[in-house]
Amino acid sequence: MLHRLNTLNRFAIIVAGLRAGTLSDFCFDMNWRIRFVTVQMDSGKKGVLQTEQIIGSPNYEEKTVTCAVFPKQTPGEEIPFPESPEGKSGLQGTPVSDITLVSSTQLSNTEGGWREELVTESSSLYSLSHCWSIIKGFSVFTEEGMGGQVSDLIADETTWQIHYVAVSQSSQDHCGSLLLPPMVIRMVQWSEDSIRTRLTREELERVPRVSDLNPVPVKEVQRVIRYFDYLNYERG
Repeated sequence: MLHRLNTLNRFAIIVAGLRAGTLSDFCFDMNWRIRFVTVQMDSGKKGVLQTEQIIGSPNYEEKTVTCAVFPKQTPGEEIPFPESPEGKSGLQGTPVSDITLVSSTQLSNTEGGWREELVTESSSLYSLSHCWSIIKGFSVFTEEGMGGQVSDLIADETTWQIHYVAVSQSSQDHCGSLLLPPMVIRMVQWSEDSIRTRLTREELERVPRVSDLNPVPVKEVQRVIRYFDYLNYERG
């Protein structure tokens, strides 16, 4: 099933049967796969959780997400901060609370000020700027001009793969939202708060609209899939 990330926001994080905090954001890579979720911990700290630590699917009735703690993350342990590929140095360590959800993080100095970044054990750098909370509201452009705004991201929470970008249009004539697969996105311009698509204005207007229900109804998703299959065939 495909779910709207907006519905997962603020779900409670459960570790070892205890509530540890709430989901606050979703960070994804260049392939539109969610690699990390950020957590507002009940202790007041902010944590970072790898999606591999999530056990099964979220419980939508109880609004909870059950997570595992990696063996290295034991109470009272100190986790070092690896150096990034660019050689930027940040904090040297962080104390782990009773139940930690913090993966390796560091602060780096950028032109926009201090920014928290994620570093995996292989030292691959993931930027927290590639997140659901940031991309929401981005302007979506067709080949001719403005076409709408990002209202949400649609993902399969079993694989954490983002399948669609949900786009809303302000006109009262347009009800529901449009779902755009990543394949029609030419580029995401993070510095300009915009997404450039490969679609013409006419092609965008022909995208089947979907309701705001969650999960997204299968029949509505199938209509979207058929449309883009047809569009690919039409373009040759």
